[in-house]
Amino acid sequence: MERVRAVVRVRPLRNKEDDERCLKVVSLDGGGGVCGIAMKESSTQRVFEFDGVLDEGADQGETWRKSGALVTSKVLDGYNATVMAYGQTGSGKTFTIGTGQN
Repeated sequence: MERVRAVVRVRPLRNKEDDERCLKVVSLDGGGGVCGIAMKESSTQRVFEFDGVLDEGADQGETWRKSGALVTSKVLDGYNATVMAYGQTGSGKTFTIGTGQN
């Protein structure tokens, strides 16, 4: 039996965020499953571990290979499965699951 897998995808900053000079606060370990979030008002960061992490440059194909392809193969083998996008408003769910448009 498989377990729940968590893959995080960091969306690119929007044009408005660039215009407002918003800072990127997420750092990824470049291939592993570690994601760091810079904490406001301090020089520390919180570190989280996932089954996979994808940076702003990840395209839909790479996202699918890391998160959905295994699930699809299990469905075709007769198992039940779900792919779900979760996050706060504006966090990039539609960008990841949908059209990829800003």
